[in-house]
This record gives sequence, C-alpha cells and structure tokens, in this order.
Amino acid sequence: MHDEQLVSSFQNGQDEAFVQLYERYFLPLYRFVRQKVSSATEAEDITQDVFLSVCEELRHVTLTATFRAWLFGITANKIKTFWLQHYQMPVESIDLLLETKGEESFVEHGKQRPAIDLSDETILTQLLKVLPEQQAKVVYWRFYRNLTREETAATLATSENNIKVWQYRALQTLRQVGPQFLMPEGNP
Repeated sequence: MHDEQLVSSFQNGQDEAFVQLYERYFLPLYRFVRQKVSSATEAEDITQDVFLSVCEELRHVTLTATFRAWLFGITANKIKTFWLQHYQMPVESIDLLLETKGEESFVEHGKQRPAIDLSDETILTQLLKVLPEQQAKVVYWRFYRNLTREETAATLATSENNIKVWQYRALQTLRQVGPQFLMPEGNP
C-alpha cells in the first residue's frame, strides 16, 4: 500500500495501518535524527517522540504534502526543539552574529573581536550538525577559521556568490532556531 492509502486507512480507524507506517519509516527517521544529535539514545527518543506526535496529529490533519515530506518536516522540528531545550547560546552572541550578517567581526569598546565565538569545538560540532553540509562548511571556514568570503570560496572550490548564499541561509537557519541553542543550561 502507498503511504497515503495507509494514512487514509488509519484515519478511518484501522490502527494496523499506522503500524505499517511506523515499520516503514522508523529506521530512515532514526538515521536522519542520528546524524543530527550526539547519541543513539537521544536519537531513539526523538524518533519515538516523532511517532507519538504523528499518531496524535494524523487522526485529524489533512495532509497537503506527501506523508513522507510531512513526517520529515515534523522530525526536523523535533530536532530543533531538542537543541532549543538542551543548549543555549548567549543572546548577545547570536544577536551580534545576525546583526553583522556574518561579517568577520564587530567592534566592542574599541576592540575588534569575532561576531560569534566558535573556538569551542564542542559548540561548533553541535552547531554544524543542525546546518546542511554546505552551510556548515561555510560557517566553519568563515567563523571558526576566520577566512574571508574570497578565501572560503577558494577553499570550497566555489564562487563567492555561492558563499554569500550559503552563509545567508545558515544565518536564517540560526535565526529560526533562536537564541537558545548551543550552550548547556546553567552556563553563563
């Protein structure tokens, strides 16, 4: 049966249809989540949470996209929620990064410093997991290695325009994730 047929069957009271969807998508979703979080246990918990939400929402929602697209959209949102709940970035740092639109630095009290401190490799690793590959590479080279757009383009063997686009999209992703993102709760 196709996904949409299983969805329709489930919405009509046939619980076995949801079991089939679960069996079909558990492993692909788990793999997707596992790429974005640091432990297998967290990935399994998030994946289970996705299916609990899907089971609740699917009973009364009318899908406007394919089931697969809808399912992975929910999963992406659960991953973002996970990072929001478990990590925080100082509001000042993310605001400064977004205000400077990712330019190399800003001036504070007459001193120039990076717009965001990504020198902590743990923080950098968590940040890069949230971004798509090209955006993550741009963030790494631009903000961790402090390369210019031109140098980053040469390093990634692409145009400066591509670097601008990927950087812009990375900042948009960070803006969506919000200011509470990277540092464990309780850190100043």
